[in-house]
Amino acid sequence: MSTKEMLERVTRFNELTEKLNDDLIEFLNTASTVFISPHINIDFDALSSATSLYEICKTLEKTVYIVIDDDEDEMRINDPKMYMMLQAAKNYCNFINVEEMNNMRSNETTDNDHLIVVDTNNVNRVQVKDAISTFKHIMVIDHHSISTTPVPAEYNYVIPEATSASEIIAELFILNGIDLSERVSNDLLTGIWLDTSRLTGSTVSSKTASIFSILLENGANVA
Repeated sequence: MSTKEMLERVTRFNELTEKLNDDLIEFLNTASTVFISPHINIDFDALSSATSLYEICKTLEKTVYIVIDDDEDEMRINDPKMYMMLQAAKNYCNFINVEEMNNMRSNETTDNDHLIVVDTNNVNRVQVKDAISTFKHIMVIDHHSISTTPVPAEYNYVIPEATSASEIIAELFILNGIDLSERVSNDLLTGIWLDTSRLTGSTVSSKTASIFSILLENGANVA
């Protein structure tokens, strides 16, 4: 990546995340309950971005749940590290499956339920795919290429200038001046580190390095 290309990439990242931040605050202010859905076959970036976004919602005093419907028995066998990270995250975030979400919403007024999809913009890869039509308010936060089967979102923030969804969420913490705890910093750094193949990916920029440095300063480590 040339210097000019990197500067353009960073400028575009900054512009989009600043607009996302404004829209996210407005989006959350009108929500009674927030559901966060990462993609199916969850990976470290999807989980890290979901759990960290959860903390932003809690800071704004929102009722929030992360919805994951992956088969955990299968995950324990095929991806034990991911399974262990998910189990650890359950100690500080409210996780529910799709059936629990549907049961919860069937007994209440759902007009002010808001859905945030992270780390995918492909409707076929969303954990809550079969329930997505029941949400009136949807936001997508993602870094992948735009899908040919997109999530029908009110706010669609697909930011390919980002290395990862975790990088985007980290920037939201910074823009809002929200304290980055050691745990959140470590989660976000892990998401960035693994999604960029240890900072070797083609999307890594000076912005990535800056965010990575801030996360390290707040107690994260790459061990």
